[in-house]
Amino acid sequence: MKKSLIILCIALFSHIALFAQSSELFPRYTVVDIEPTITGDKSLEQLQSEFQEQADKSLNGQVRVDYLVLPSGAIGDCRVNFTYPQGDENLAYEGKRFVYSLPKFNPGVLKGENVRTWKYALLTFGKIPEKDNKQDRPTIGVYRVKGEDYGESHGELFDKKEIETMISQMPVFPGGANSLIEYLSKNVSYPEECVKQKIEGRVLVEFVVEEDGSISSIQVKQPVHPLLDEEALRVIRIMPRWFPAMTPKEPVRVKYTVPITFKL
Repeated sequence: MKKSLIILCIALFSHIALFAQSSELFPRYTVVDIEPTITGDKSLEQLQSEFQEQADKSLNGQVRVDYLVLPSGAIGDCRVNFTYPQGDENLAYEGKRFVYSLPKFNPGVLKGENVRTWKYALLTFGKIPEKDNKQDRPTIGVYRVKGEDYGESHGELFDKKEIETMISQMPVFPGGANSLIEYLSKNVSYPEECVKQKIEGRVLVEFVVEEDGSISSIQVKQPVHPLLDEEALRVIRIMPRWFPAMTPKEPVRVKYTVPITFKL
């Protein structure tokens, strides 16, 4: 039985800057066989560099914009993922203006077919305000995985020798937090038996976002009821790839938690 009243609770210590497949008719991908490429005489990097140089000199900071390249090569959905400083509307406006100024793309290809593909642009304007070093450190529960210290067991994912690493960008579910909520609301089904018994609660699911954005080592850390637990696991297992966490030099694996609250 499908219930629309499924609430996503964002964990206090997990900064979710996370659009998944909005429907089976119009899937959207983060990983394809052939990446979308820009048309025209200039590269995407050149266009971005020129745009940043010509921008208002009073702008200072960064903005990340996720955008959808349609099978036709045109730009579809465009969403501001984050700005730094946080909530800067001028940076958000400029980020979206850049994306919509781009020429047509050669679309992404998956299994021989043109598909909707997520891409993102990270633009820097002027001087980036200095960050508090403490704020740059990973939040609780976010660690780099050491070698093969993690596994598919139902125990601890990481050994006691976990090491914190400087993460410049957390894992990203394409399109932002609202898209994650939309994905869950469309894909989670409230188990009928739990509806009959009026069983509610919050299931906390923990997993690893790999360097290629795939999801592994999924397990329930805070169970409620076997049927609710399994449904939470199911919807996490079928999620599309995320954009992985990044250090200043490379993508890294991180442990991540998503609480899903079932409420009648």
